[in-house]
Amino acid sequence: MLDHPESINKEYWLLDENTPKLMPLLQRIAQHFGVKAPRGHVPVWLLKALPSMMLPSSKETLSFLSSDRYPVACTQSLARKMGIAHLLTLNNVEAWADNVATQEAFTTQFSPYSLPT
Repeated sequence: MLDHPESINKEYWLLDENTPKLMPLLQRIAQHFGVKAPRGHVPVWLLKALPSMMLPSSKETLSFLSSDRYPVACTQSLARKMGIAHLLTLNNVEAWADNVATQEAFTTQFSPYSLPT
């Protein structure tokens, strides 16, 4: 299928370097669904402190909360060679949001996006 020897035994970040920060992303998705985007936020330091404040001992952390940016130049270069660079972009986040909203796991009787059964 796709034969690119330079990709063997290599790891790549499959991310769009232009992915917006969380609030602009939520605003874009909310606008797509015709609802208001959340305006409030909880500071990261408080989110990280909550498990130890609420539990006798913190067994897990919220390490996924970070402002890290990841190197994607190698990924973009290989994606261009493979002809799949267009698949890495966030141009169609609305279609992704529609897909998430219609998944059975996310559509319950309490969801405003539930599909009729």
